[in-house]
Amino acid sequence: MLSRRNIRVKVMQQLYVMHRDDAAVEDQIIQNYFTSIRNSYSLFLFTLFVIERICRQSLNDEKVRKKKHLPSEEDSKFIPKLNDNNIVENLRSSADYRKACEERNFGELIDKDACYNLYKDFSKSQPYRDYILNGTDSHEIHREILLDLFRFLRTNETFNELLEDRFYNWLDDKSLVSGAVKKSIKTLPTEDSFIEDHLPDDDAVFDFGEQLLRQVILKEDDLQELITPALKNWDYERLAAIDIILLKMALAELLYFPTVPTKVTLNEYVEIAKTYSTLKSKDFVNGLLDRLMKELLQQDKIKKSGRGLKE
Repeated sequence: MLSRRNIRVKVMQQLYVMHRDDAAVEDQIIQNYFTSIRNSYSLFLFTLFVIERICRQSLNDEKVRKKKHLPSEEDSKFIPKLNDNNIVENLRSSADYRKACEERNFGELIDKDACYNLYKDFSKSQPYRDYILNGTDSHEIHREILLDLFRFLRTNETFNELLEDRFYNWLDDKSLVSGAVKKSIKTLPTEDSFIEDHLPDDDAVFDFGEQLLRQVILKEDDLQELITPALKNWDYERLAAIDIILLKMALAELLYFPTVPTKVTLNEYVEIAKTYSTLKSKDFVNGLLDRLMKELLQQDKIKKSGRGLKE
């Protein structure tokens, strides 16, 4: 589920914590990094849990509609198929999914009133009303309405507040979690343990992320010595802390990660700067990193193993 860019962002965040807190020590920073990885996976599971609970509200909707003295055509045709379909039923019956939710006490985190209100708001949408009136019961139709529901939720203030209140990393991880949720909806129903497909990859988490974090901490002085002469007319003390952290991370990748192409490193950190730092950071990081990379290549200090990795 986590791409290397996501991993880089999490490393950047922990290095920023270390920059701001003089009392922070390496072991605690490493532990916080792993906690952030686990939180991303828990957030993915919780998002599915919220969707499942919203779908369950269609059972209450059915009870209300049946009690009406003058039901509309929509009321008469209503069945709780948002809840009673093969995708949601397969999700709910997954032993691994249920166990993961129970271990994380999601039942205590859920806001039942929020789920009810989210369902009621979605029930007024045209896609859902068409879904109710459509007599066809097919996997494709159920899948599309669940994707419509998730599209609705991602732009809904109540939903975003619900997730952000429970998981501080929602805003940072929203894109990657959304991709994993959509993939899960498209994958279900399945007999396999689908949630395992979204477990963080050990190579990315340990061999890349943890080592990158440790290298930047260990080699910080050496990395700073490379950066300072290149600043020239820039006042180091006035530079954005995130920019300096990104430069150190990028240099660590160039110098100590022989299988990561130089172009990938340059492009990745420019994009991260554009998203997480100041308006001028993209150009600053791009210009300075490009200059440093060329100097290190000329000095033959960048050792890449593999064809074309210096390009």
